[in-house]
Amino acid sequence: MRKVITIFEDRLMNINLNSDEQKAILKLRELIGSNNLRVYYDGSVQVMHYVGFFTIEKISIQILPKVIEDVNNFNDQDVMNWSMKALYNMLKESEFNNVLELPEAIELNLNEHSFLEIFISIFARKVLNYYEKSIYREYKVENQDVTFIKGKININNTIKHNIKGSHLHNVSFDELTENNVFNSIIKTILLKLLSFTQSAENKKLIRKCLVFFDSTNLIELSIPLFDNLKFSRLNEKLRVLINMARMFYSNLAPEYQIGKQTIFSFLIPVNQLFEYYVYRKLCKDNTLKIMYQKEFGFLKLYSQKKIIKPDYIILDDLNIKYVGDAKYKIVDPTNFRDFNNSDLYQIYTYLKINDSKIGFLYYPQTIGSHRKDIEIESVESDPIKVIVKFIDLV
Repeated sequence: MRKVITIFEDRLMNINLNSDEQKAILKLRELIGSNNLRVYYDGSVQVMHYVGFFTIEKISIQILPKVIEDVNNFNDQDVMNWSMKALYNMLKESEFNNVLELPEAIELNLNEHSFLEIFISIFARKVLNYYEKSIYREYKVENQDVTFIKGKININNTIKHNIKGSHLHNVSFDELTENNVFNSIIKTILLKLLSFTQSAENKKLIRKCLVFFDSTNLIELSIPLFDNLKFSRLNEKLRVLINMARMFYSNLAPEYQIGKQTIFSFLIPVNQLFEYYVYRKLCKDNTLKIMYQKEFGFLKLYSQKKIIKPDYIILDDLNIKYVGDAKYKIVDPTNFRDFNNSDLYQIYTYLKINDSKIGFLYYPQTIGSHRKDIEIESVESDPIKVIVKFIDLV
């Protein structure tokens, strides 16, 4: 039975790891960098800047975004539920959704499963939904020795057989078969996920899917295999399944030091996820034109330039330019010390370079409070104004 541990990004948590679990979690450093993971002798763990999940051997760690300032005022299950929903909502607005095509959160039991189990469930349900309607088949060239002629006779091979006294014809013909590369990829991934999942519901779903692949061979997966797949109007609907299969394969990496163990990870920088989430929210306002992470040169030495990249350049319907920047941090707007100097320096620089007088800083809205917009002004005769906005994730 795999142990599932939930921790929150950037929050120091004591999870009482035994020695084997400490060794396992230290493998996470190889994926996100040693600066983003701290493990202390008292069993405390802190993961910075990343959310997602990480599985190795008998331990699975899911890293959720922090959405509550003071967790002591809420029970643990509520905190986890809100954080799961926040992560799911950000993923649904992210570019990952081009691959995942995530259903609405209301269709899933986010409070009952880890994110690994949710992803497995989504994949299995998509496979089941497709193959219950029709099993994908494609024509494949078969070469056989037969008594009765069908297809194209291979003259040279037939002559060789008849010299030996066999009265067979070597023929080639097209056969419509379900034993093709697309089905083989999906079956191979399903069997791998069957070994990972601990959910009885997911095991049942995967076994129902595998019924459709009895006549399909397993296949050795590789990135070139996925790269060389050809889609047509006949198999275009399989693209989502293949993209998800590729995502699962890409995050299954052979372990280096402990036998043939497997690491399975899906880890995303939370700040990038939040930046794109805010961008998608801004794009829903049809009165605004949004440029996302447009690069500007602002200093140069000879032919070399220093580049800055604001998260958002915003033009309204009057063509007034604003600059925006998003930070996944919990801040208290009533406490000016909570605003990191580097965040303020950064937005101030963006405004000066873009000759703009109004900028926006976006932070996540915390659960249990409703942060109102606040305004910060520079100490100049013609001041620059920074409007701090709090974005709801749940």
